[in-house]
Amino acid sequence: HSSSAGILCEGASCPTIKRCTIHHNRTYGIYSLGTSTPVITENTFSDNGLFAAFLSCTGKVFISDNTIRDCGGGICLAGVITADTHLNNSPDCPYMLNGLTVAEGATLSIEPGIIIKGKNQCTWLIVNRTTPLISEGSLSSAAAGEEKERASKELDSLPKLRLR
Repeated sequence: HSSSAGILCEGASCPTIKRCTIHHNRTYGIYSLGTSTPVITENTFSDNGLFAAFLSCTGKVFISDNTIRDCGGGICLAGVITADTHLNNSPDCPYMLNGLTVAEGATLSIEPGIIIKGKNQCTWLIVNRTTPLISEGSLSSAAAGEEKERASKELDSLPKLRLR
């Protein structure tokens, strides 16, 4: 419980944050800066102001099996992913992109059912031009977007998104 972030990861730290209850922080439950590469699994986030976690990626990030309630925008990702990264959470946890780049040689795996949103109109996901975009799944999965009925048939393959 903090007036800012509940857990601050900075420098070259590689913390494993597992089976914690992270709640009632004014801005973020977890705030990761610099070259920190956290492993965030099996946690419960609730009532954190802006995001359950804000991760400024500069390497590998592993996020899995977290439960998120009443945390504004879910988990915000920014920066450059330079190593294989896996995103998996409960379906009620959207990922917000705030300028994210997948570097050459890195793989970004997004499991079916995951919701990806842009933080604002000026956000982006950049994939190195030599990095193939591989997608598996069907439009029936929620990962295709919240407004599935408006999605075109070309989006049919978006639910399992793998960038490598």
